[in-house]
Amino acid sequence: MLWPNFIIIGAAKCGTTSLYHYLKQHPQIYLSPVKEPRFFAFHGEAMETSQYDRLSRADLRSILADSITNLEDYLALFNGVKDEKAIGEASPLYLYIPPAAARIHRFIPHAKLLAVLRNPIDRTYSQFLMHWRNGRAPAKDFLRAIALEKIHDESRPWALPRYIRGSFYDTQLQHFLKFFPASQLRIFLYEDLQNPLPMLREIFRFLEVDENFQPDISTRYNTAAAGMQNPLWRAVVNATPVSIRHRLKHVLPPPVFRWYLAHRLGNYKGNIKATSCPPEAREKLRPIFRDHILRLQDLIRRDLSAWLE
Repeated sequence: MLWPNFIIIGAAKCGTTSLYHYLKQHPQIYLSPVKEPRFFAFHGEAMETSQYDRLSRADLRSILADSITNLEDYLALFNGVKDEKAIGEASPLYLYIPPAAARIHRFIPHAKLLAVLRNPIDRTYSQFLMHWRNGRAPAKDFLRAIALEKIHDESRPWALPRYIRGSFYDTQLQHFLKFFPASQLRIFLYEDLQNPLPMLREIFRFLEVDENFQPDISTRYNTAAAGMQNPLWRAVVNATPVSIRHRLKHVLPPPVFRWYLAHRLGNYKGNIKATSCPPEAREKLRPIFRDHILRLQDLIRRDLSAWLE
């Protein structure tokens, strides 16, 4: 059995898709063809969705349908490994799901872990935009959506989506530091991806591959785009397993694939740019995140004062 020896654990909406594609270019790095298998988030978990509201049930079922929870199927993702030194996968959900850290440690205790973190307000808003495009947002208005979130409710740990709690990085990282020494974890900021070459060189050194390799960094991946507002087609797309979507992406050129889904089949209604978080929402969120940012700053030893502004 061949297991990965490194994992990108998060965070969602923080540039992990771009990082995945940059690392995938390195001849000494192998990344699973399914970017987000989410195996360690759900393996061995008996998921009971009946206790959740309709939206949360639909969201959780969609995520589970796109996840690989069977051990044999997960290991099959790495059958294509040849002589690569660094073998990995990228599932940003791991940072958010508390049991994931223990499961990773159980199967691959010496794994190297990578995380990219973003200003929590911007990450929270970006996740809302993604859920709005997918028809999973609990409300059309961002302020209303975050008002509906039960930040301190621990009785429903799988109730999705979670915008605010998904950005409590200090708490999330502590789950991993219980099982892994700091030497096995590298944490970067979303800002580092604005000029990614120094960051990539550091990652190459961490993974013990040739740090002089120059990947093509001209493309930014998974940036916010148009939403699919046709409810029927949106439901079809969300119910389609990730394996089938993955095959379509390889059959159709990327621009054609995106246009076909959004314009031809999704009742395309124009680009919805990922604008910055509305000022009134930013004012509401800033005090919620303040202590978490300060604790994270001490934890990772990086100046995060810009996130407090």
